[in-house]
Amino acid sequence: MHNNTFYAVEHYEKLIDPRSYAEHDWTVLQWNVSTPGILQFDSASGGDTLEWRILDYGDDYVYSYYCGTNNGKDPFHGSVVYSKTEFLSKKVISKLENVASSVGLKFDAYCEPANSNC
Repeated sequence: MHNNTFYAVEHYEKLIDPRSYAEHDWTVLQWNVSTPGILQFDSASGGDTLEWRILDYGDDYVYSYYCGTNNGKDPFHGSVVYSKTEFLSKKVISKLENVASSVGLKFDAYCEPANSNC
């Protein structure tokens, strides 16, 4: 519990071997209520840290940046657009390109997920 905000999250990842999975138990905190849109994740399973920052959002999408370290203390980072729709409008894409550019990201380098196994 921190600033009256506490979440517990169980996260599964699909691995190359479909017979196995990775399980993570995270504590998620909004560490500063005066700066909304920044969530810190701490892993109960040891050593992993993760921070998500909401860069932009609309009625049908959220654009987030994440960074952290794994239990070997190797740093990683990336960003993702979550959308309620399969395709984003040209207007939204243009806006996201500007947001990405403003924080040093290259939106045109993003890949589209393969939805065939969903």
